[in-house]
Amino acid sequence: MLCREISQKAGLKQLHTDVCVYTHYVSNTIGQQELINEDLLIIDKFLNMDVVPEKMCVYKSCCHPVAAMILVIYIDNDGIRHVCEGLMHVFEKAVKQNGRINSQREGKLDWFLSARYTYDKITGAIGCNREACIDRLLVKYGMTNANAYKLPLNPSSDLDSLPPPDVLDKIVNHAYTALIGELLYIAINTVPQFRYSMSSLTRYMSKATPAHLAYAKTVLRYLIGVQERQLLWCGSRISCPMYSVKI
Repeated sequence: MLCREISQKAGLKQLHTDVCVYTHYVSNTIGQQELINEDLLIIDKFLNMDVVPEKMCVYKSCCHPVAAMILVIYIDNDGIRHVCEGLMHVFEKAVKQNGRINSQREGKLDWFLSARYTYDKITGAIGCNREACIDRLLVKYGMTNANAYKLPLNPSSDLDSLPPPDVLDKIVNHAYTALIGELLYIAINTVPQFRYSMSSLTRYMSKATPAHLAYAKTVLRYLIGVQERQLLWCGSRISCPMYSVKI
C-alpha cells in the first residue's frame, strides 16, 4: 500500500472495499462542484464521456467532464489507468519527492495479473479476458488440438458415483488440484458462468482419481469455445458482441 504522505499529496483516496485500489476523481469542468469517491455509487455518474471544450477544462490534457486516475497496487504488480496526464504528473511528483519507492510507468496497462484489458477512449468501455491464459493451460495439459465442449459439465454427470481411490495417487491428485486452482482463477475473474461446475469439482481436491481429472479437463475444453468472450464494464453505451457479458 502507498504511504499516507504520497496518497495525500497526489490527492488519492483508498477504497474502503479494496485496500489495494486508490482513486483520484476530479471535475474537469471549470465552475463545477468537487467530486468524491462516494459519487462512484451513483448510477451513471461517470458514464458521460462527452467532450468538454478546451477553454472549459481544468486539465487541458483531458477532454472529458471527469478527470480520473485509478491506481492498483498488488504486491509487486502496480497498474495505473487514467484519462488525464495532469493527474499522472501530480502522482509522479509526489512519489519522486517522497523518494521511498521507484515508480515506473508500465504503458497502458493492457495486461495485469494474466488478464488482458482493452479500453475504448470514445465510449469508456473496458473489456477483460484471459484468452492467453487459457491458451497456456491448453499447452500445459497437452490439449492444443482438443475440440471445444458446449457445456463445462453435462447435467447428467454424477461425480458422487465415482468410486473413491483405494490408494490415493499423489501425482493424479496433484495434477487435479493444480488444474482446479487454475480454472477457479479464470472463473472468478473473467468467466463466471461455470462457477457452479467448479463448486462441484472442488469437493474432490483431496481424493481425486483419473476420472475426476478427466471431468476437470472437460471444463478446460469448454473454455476453448468461449475464450474469446470478454467481460465489459460501462458497456451500455456501445453495441456489444453477441456473447459479451455486460456488467
